Amino acid sequence: MRPKQLTFGESVNGLEGPRLKIRIRMTGHDGPIKAIGMITVASAVTIYPVRIMEGKNGIFAALPQQERKGAWRDVVYPVNRSARDYLQENVVAAFHKNKDKGQSETVIQGYCHPKMQALVVPVTKAGSNLAAMASVVMEDIKIDGISVYRNRDGSLKLYYPQRRWVENGESRIADIVLLTDTYKEELCELVTKEYHRVCKRENSERPIAKLSQFETAKNHTPEMPVHNQFHNFDQRDYSEEEWKQIELWMLKRT
Repeated sequence: MRPKQLTFGESVNGLEGPRLKIRIRMTGHDGPIKAIGMITVASAVTIYPVRIMEGKNGIFAALPQQERKGAWRDVVYPVNRSARDYLQENVVAAFHKNKDKGQSETVIQGYCHPKMQALVVPVTKAGSNLAAMASVVMEDIKIDGISVYRNRDGSLKLYYPQRRWVENGESRIADIVLLTDTYKEELCELVTKEYHRVCKRENSERPIAKLSQFETAKNHTPEMPVHNQFHNFDQRDYSEEEWKQIELWMLKRT
């Protein structure tokens, strides 16, 4: 049996938050970016790159973003203030403690075994194996923009948000979040189970392909006809604000 799953702010054996491993590499530049960090939360998920920057109010940690339709948007971020403060305070403290070193590693003792929740929106897209888009909350850290693809045998595979850059004239690509093998398998099982639950769910409303239709359906009576398949619904077709509205709408009907 796994130990009790906890969230930020809970205490067990005197530990007030999840275990953090904070690795920092100083840039040595005079610009606003003072260091680049890598954070591993609860020995389960690693976030990279974390920019440690100097702003008007001092040093702060900026979690990675992803460019979508010409705009930079958050793809991994704390879902509440306690989680945000916990990360910020520990990363900033690690930076100040080790700012005279080129590289450093700081471990904040805490609990592991993160709590996980998933929101899955099935997708029907002609000529594509894309089965769904998913968002996952792991230990009060939300990961958006997870693409769920269907394999030939019917199983599902998760692809996490990626960053792209050019180095020495060559295009590079890498995942923004990395999960340990154990939690990667567990998360895939969770998303797969949620995907099939949503597809088979009865007495639910159908997500809409265009926001204008979505606005109409949102105000419709709860007794709308049941649709088990979701048609032409892709997070990449929406602005960040539109997607947030759709997520809230879906959660109310879960």
